[in-house]
Amino acid sequence: MTIFSIKKDLISFFTAVFYAYSKKMPLITADCNLQLNFNDIIIDVTPEADKAQRVISLINKYDKYLINDIKTLFRSDEKDIFQTIFNYIKQLVINKKSIREHLSNPCVIIFNEKLCKVLHEVHRFTGFIRFAENEEGIFYAHYTPDNDITELFMPHFISRYKTMAFVIHDTSRNIFGVYNGKISKIIKSDTPITVYLSENECNFAELWKLYYDTVSIEERKNLKLMKNYMPVRYWKNLPEKNDVIK
Repeated sequence: MTIFSIKKDLISFFTAVFYAYSKKMPLITADCNLQLNFNDIIIDVTPEADKAQRVISLINKYDKYLINDIKTLFRSDEKDIFQTIFNYIKQLVINKKSIREHLSNPCVIIFNEKLCKVLHEVHRFTGFIRFAENEEGIFYAHYTPDNDITELFMPHFISRYKTMAFVIHDTSRNIFGVYNGKISKIIKSDTPITVYLSENECNFAELWKLYYDTVSIEERKNLKLMKNYMPVRYWKNLPEKNDVIK
């Protein structure tokens, strides 16, 4: 089997799609740690903008919304995500029209399931993100998403806090969404950071914990229901729960 190995960017991916489809070869991956068979061949794909543009133009011809869906799905960290997208594109080209309504097609089912996972996580974190003020008056929030979604929900918080400087930190990838009240950037860093909260913020956090403990009724505590509403892996980012993770 021939395996196309790519970097995780759209030009590389669409270049691989061009060659994989034209040569009728089935597998595209960015995971170089695959368990290979003796006769497997790995091709490292060099990005070619003209080849990628031909694929993008063909996709837009049949479904003008699909490119945006692919960009969103690119944020997924599932290992087979590139193959899922390739299979969908292949079906699109075969049908020569949008296949969004082909809900019994396995390629469409898998594509939609993975897309919904990313979008659902974006939706969740627009409500789960908690900001805290640091010593310099900048608001900082940290979180650990399953997928690389910081750029997807930055517009939500920019719209909500138009004049407030803030940083949203994906601690698992060390990616920062930075907004200074006027412009925003996505920054990836290899350097660990330490954030020092303001005295007021520390006092507010302690006050919030006290309030939470005061209104909580021990006899009516329902951990199963709490976990259904908010997965345990998110609790460490909440001041009222980060010391009682179970």
